Amino acid sequence: MNPGLDRLYPGDCQAAWPLAQQLMAEEGPRLAATGLLQEVSRLVSLAEELENRMSEPNRVCAACGARPDGGCCSQAIADEADAILLLLNLIAGLKLDKPPVGTSLACPFLDQDGCRLLFKPIFCLNYDCARLKGGCDPEQFARYQRQRALLLQGQWRLECLLLDHLRTQRCPV
Repeated sequence: MNPGLDRLYPGDCQAAWPLAQQLMAEEGPRLAATGLLQEVSRLVSLAEELENRMSEPNRVCAACGARPDGGCCSQAIADEADAILLLLNLIAGLKLDKPPVGTSLACPFLDQDGCRLLFKPIFCLNYDCARLKGGCDPEQFARYQRQRALLLQGQWRLECLLLDHLRTQRCPV
C-alpha cells in the first residue's frame, strides 16, 4: 500500500478524524467527477433503510453501550472507524463532531438513539449479541442480515473506489 495511504488507518478515531476532514476539504470537490458520489447516494438509501428497520434494536444497543463497560459499542470498536470510513460518512452528508476524548468507555458515535454513523465499522455490522438475536423474529432477522451484507459489500466497494481515487491523485495525506 502507498505509505501515505497507510496513515488513513491509524487505529484510533481521534487520529482518523482530522485526516477525514482534511480529505473532505481537499478531495471532496474532485470526487464529484469520479462517479463515487452516485454510489454513495445509492448506498445511503440502503443504509437508511437498514437504520429504519433497526430503530428498536439500535435503542437496545445504545442502552447497552451506555453501561460503564460500554457493552460491544465500546471505545475500542469506535477506534475501528478509520479516516476512510469517517470520510465516507462526511461525503454522505452526516454532520459529525470530533469524537470526544476519553469521556467514557462507550463508543463516542453512540447517542440515545443508537449509532450516529451511517456507514459503520465492519464489526458493528457483523456482530449480533444474544440479546439482539433473541429480540427479533427469525424471518425478520434473516432479512436484516441479508440487507446488512449488501451494505457491507457496498461499503467495501466505496472504500476501494475512494482508495483508487486517492492513489491516482497521489494524495499526500
